[in-house]
Amino acid sequence: MRGSSKHILDEAERSFHDAICVLVNTIKNSRVLYGGGNSEMRMAAAVDKLAKSVKGKTAIAIEAYARALRQLPCILADNGGFDSSELVQDLKVEIENGNTSMGLNLYEGYIDCMKKLGVTVVDKNPMLILGVLQSQRTGFDVSKRSGRNDPTC
Repeated sequence: MRGSSKHILDEAERSFHDAICVLVNTIKNSRVLYGGGNSEMRMAAAVDKLAKSVKGKTAIAIEAYARALRQLPCILADNGGFDSSELVQDLKVEIENGNTSMGLNLYEGYIDCMKKLGVTVVDKNPMLILGVLQSQRTGFDVSKRSGRNDPTC
């Protein structure tokens, strides 16, 4: 590789490594998580549901965590220059109505199907997100699934 400075070459190498890691993680785990704030809104809904079954101050902490999760799609919409309050509320309604592939279309500024747009999330450990979404049904401890298997990717 050639570049104008050592710094540019190092950045190019890191970018290339990140791209390879995304491909490796996609191949290792074929599950699809939709982007555009979808997974955060679905996790927030699951956490809200959990908070309704817990007593005391713990429930308040759980509700605060759900609010924090809902802030991530707000930040996405704000950074895109759109009305985050309206978009995030619309997204919340769509997901509650069973449209689980919907997310924020930040190209156009409305709610759209992330499956149709091909907007997916490749996380180093998507099992953590999927674990939160499934915790109500299965009751497993999500914190046990948060370790990374591959230290390089």
